[in-house]
Amino acid sequence: MSEYIRDEKGRLIGQRIENGNVSYMRDGQGKLKGQYIKSADKTFDGQGHYVGPGDQTLRTLDGDK
Repeated sequence: MSEYIRDEKGRLIGQRIENGNVSYMRDGQGKLKGQYIKSADKTFDGQGHYVGPGDQTLRTLDGDK
């Protein structure tokens, strides 16, 4: 399953991709920004650093700002 995330002007800013036990967040250019491991209930950023409990992948989209 895939979900596209767009800004208020309709521009693609991210994509959430569900793949079994993992949910990936990629930015508009396809760069991995975060991943949520469902069985562990933990979110990690694109570099593998712990972000927090639960699915917080949407927060990882603006990590570069």
